[in-house]
Amino acid sequence: MSLDLSPLSYIAGTLIGNPSIRVFDGPAVFGSRAIVSSRKALESHGIEPIPLASKEHLGILNGTAFSTSVASLALNEAVQLALLSQVCTAMGTEALAGTRSSFDPFISAVARPHPGQVEVARNIWNLLEGSTFAVTHEEELKIEEDEGVLRQDRYPLRTAPQFIGPQIEDLLHSLKTITTECNSSQCDSDIISNNVLIIISCSH
Repeated sequence: MSLDLSPLSYIAGTLIGNPSIRVFDGPAVFGSRAIVSSRKALESHGIEPIPLASKEHLGILNGTAFSTSVASLALNEAVQLALLSQVCTAMGTEALAGTRSSFDPFISAVARPHPGQVEVARNIWNLLEGSTFAVTHEEELKIEEDEGVLRQDRYPLRTAPQFIGPQIEDLLHSLKTITTECNSSQCDSDIISNNVLIIISCSH
């Protein structure tokens, strides 16, 4: 929690219009932003500095809002990468003329039903639906009829659900933890219980 104090102090200083705090102002485009005092930045956007009452300074400074927000942004990017990895697996299967059967629902949903693996296999299975490049229907052949042909896809393709799946589960766990933190009290001193009308001193 202490690592949040410094960045949060800059946010608090900006909110009250502290002239010693300097901020970026302008569109988030390279070369378009200027570094100005927080007071000038607020004025340029017609925003009045916020007068903070007792304890409100501490409420802004002493919490995990900064690290939680950074974690939220990182999680969002990780989710996008996880989705992209599944799309790339489907594209790779098509590019290598692989088989859709590697992602058959029976393998993950019945034989090895880990939640993340089930989701990944289902997504790739659906992405390959109607593909004209991947093998979507396999016929039983005798050994002499398919000599020199792979009996199954290369490892990186056919085991993608088993590899990506646990990462999906980690992301879901992270989402639950970060969501809880985003909706939790952010002060490291006293909290008030509405049920019994008492003030509790603690660290939380």
